[in-house]
Amino acid sequence: MILYDETHIQTAPFPDTEEGRATKDFLVPLFQRGPEAWFGDRARMLLLGMDDLLIPLSLTEGSGDNSYLFSMYARYIASQRSAIKTGNWKPLAGFTASSVLWGVGAVMKATRLDKVIQVDTWPTLRNMGANLTADQVQRLTDFLTTRFAKYALVFMAVNPATHSPLLNQLKGHGYDFSYMTHTRMQLPAGLEPGASARKLHRRDARMTEASGYQVVDGRDMPGCAPRLADLYRQLNREKYMTNPPISEAFFEDMRLGTRIPLRLLVKDGRIDAFYGISVKDDVLYSPVSGYDLSLPQEVGLYRMLNSLLMREAFDRGIAIETGGGSDPFKSMRGDRPLPRYNAVYVRHLPAYRHVAWRLVAKLGNESLLGFSRKRLREVDGEANVLGFDGIPDTFASPILSPRESVALLREQLESLERDVEATANLTGRERLRHVSALNKRLEDEQLPRPRVAALRERLEQLERAQQSDKKQRKQPPKT
Repeated sequence: MILYDETHIQTAPFPDTEEGRATKDFLVPLFQRGPEAWFGDRARMLLLGMDDLLIPLSLTEGSGDNSYLFSMYARYIASQRSAIKTGNWKPLAGFTASSVLWGVGAVMKATRLDKVIQVDTWPTLRNMGANLTADQVQRLTDFLTTRFAKYALVFMAVNPATHSPLLNQLKGHGYDFSYMTHTRMQLPAGLEPGASARKLHRRDARMTEASGYQVVDGRDMPGCAPRLADLYRQLNREKYMTNPPISEAFFEDMRLGTRIPLRLLVKDGRIDAFYGISVKDDVLYSPVSGYDLSLPQEVGLYRMLNSLLMREAFDRGIAIETGGGSDPFKSMRGDRPLPRYNAVYVRHLPAYRHVAWRLVAKLGNESLLGFSRKRLREVDGEANVLGFDGIPDTFASPILSPRESVALLREQLESLERDVEATANLTGRERLRHVSALNKRLEDEQLPRPRVAALRERLEQLERAQQSDKKQRKQPPKT
């Protein structure tokens, strides 16, 4: 195994592929400038080379005031206390809950909760981690606990829909688990939204098309980073206080790079909203977004962002992770909730260091998980809230996994293509009936538009050929 730091990150063997180049675009400036330049957080970054994998690590000492990107304390204590301040809590209940969290947090700090190595840490990104084999988990754990004997090892916010094999390997090697929060996901096939959700998707798409906004690539708007940072701040630091700060430097680096392409909603030369996208292993996720809160809600910027992101995923034929928050809005559009877990290894640490992690497990697996389960059942209905009953004996995706869903969509598209070609062998009214039925099937909004366009063009060719044959048959024979 090899460790690369900020002075050697350029020499790491990033693959000469689109994915490898995008990863290098993201990690090199993060390492060389440090997380403080992008997020105001203090952490030491290292890149672990193991087999054909490059695994980013972050080391924190537990001092300072990091955001939840680099702090377990921020995830479990500071964020929850901020949520209480902005939530619909009665004064006495809110004060009591916040005070209890403060006391628990004090114990966590005293027992060095944040003296941690985060493994596969990709700040702002999701689903980037490798599904390590049993042998790789063992070797990685042995290496890090020997090299950094005073640090807990944490795999942060792992989603069982994409990484259940990793969760099971970690469990088999002595890692403990704590529920962190939920996310949401919509699949391209196998878990289709109902009629009302499809209606909302169509309505949102029509509103976006009629809005007068142009979707502009961030690379085509030099100098936009200050505006993007301001829009992000309005949404994520003023309206929702629990999200991490992100600097102008981050947005400029992402604008010039390829790891997080930025899309800007522009009207009359003004950027009113934006979103970034990241795609990994059949899942699209938006790491950053923002919009102008001074504009009336009737403008519908949030609905537009959601619609555009859905379209980005549907056109690729992949799943989309929409994150937590705005659960009623997302549930009505067919998203399903999923749990996310932290996995921690502390067996090499002295007994007093275990105290903080036992408190994390109690807070996460009892209080937070119970709250999420109750809230999500109110929003989604009990039948649609799966995987929130506790830490399972064996991890599995509570819904069809993205990989399975994408494979199912490919099968459906291949079946459609075969049916279209089979229609070419039909004649007369039978061909027209089949063309009409196939056009109906192609109205599904979740099908990738490029594939749909090609199939529609082929059906139009068949219709034209049928009409031409009909005209030729009507013509009188030549004498």
